[in-house]
Amino acid sequence: MSFLVKRRDTGRVNIENVVDYGQLEVTSMNTQQPGPNVLILEIDGPQITANKFRKGINAFLDVIDEVVKEMSGSKKAVRWIVSVNAGSLQVALEAQSVSKKLPPHEIPIVLEKIQNGLHMIEKGEKKPPYFNDTALLKARELASIANGKRRQIDSIKVRRNEQVARVTTKTLANVDSFFGTASTAWGSVEGRLSIISERGGLNITVYDDVSEKYIRCNVPEQILEDILAAYRKRVSVSGEIRYFPNGDIKDIAVENFELFPDPNTLPDFEDLFGMFRKAE
Repeated sequence: MSFLVKRRDTGRVNIENVVDYGQLEVTSMNTQQPGPNVLILEIDGPQITANKFRKGINAFLDVIDEVVKEMSGSKKAVRWIVSVNAGSLQVALEAQSVSKKLPPHEIPIVLEKIQNGLHMIEKGEKKPPYFNDTALLKARELASIANGKRRQIDSIKVRRNEQVARVTTKTLANVDSFFGTASTAWGSVEGRLSIISERGGLNITVYDDVSEKYIRCNVPEQILEDILAAYRKRVSVSGEIRYFPNGDIKDIAVENFELFPDPNTLPDFEDLFGMFRKAE
């Protein structure tokens, strides 16, 4: 029996072709509210390839296996029942105890440690308990599917009950910092262009809407006129982002620069209605 997962671009991914089964059992997703023994991996984006989907699922399965091993001494202490929502890229994993090393009443604790651990990595607080080096590197691998020049994936989330742990490129930087290595990743920042400077090479400062911090952006001379025209306006900059050890952005080597339209020049409802009437 195969399970098909719809993508936004109307393509389909056969779950039997993208998951390394191991100790897994695959079934259709229960439409009722998931219980406390269920983790849901949600991958969202406009163009999710089968390769990225496969890489993300397998990395996530490796993370939970390593945490189970650290807590019980064996990866086989838990059996995972995998179910797929055919309407979105959601994969639910229900944990079942199959060993005295992890009795049923301890299963919710295992899932809580997994989700909280991913949240701690994303925040860059410290290495989470029960996350060995392999688990950390696999969490980094999961985050890496959202990294790339093409914006194929918007978000990666791990849900349990009402709690949500997000996995972004910050996880890349934070895992690297745990191992004492510098981190870079392709990404974008949107905000108001507030400063233009030539000190240390042509650069601009953009006030990031998400972090509410000022971000230095190194830009090529070729787009100077575009930069001057965008002063004090809302822009989007994309390129290679360098991160501080705590996961905050250090600077961006800009490769793509975009000026957002002035809200005052956008057509209002009456203008749009008039356009449609003329088209008729």
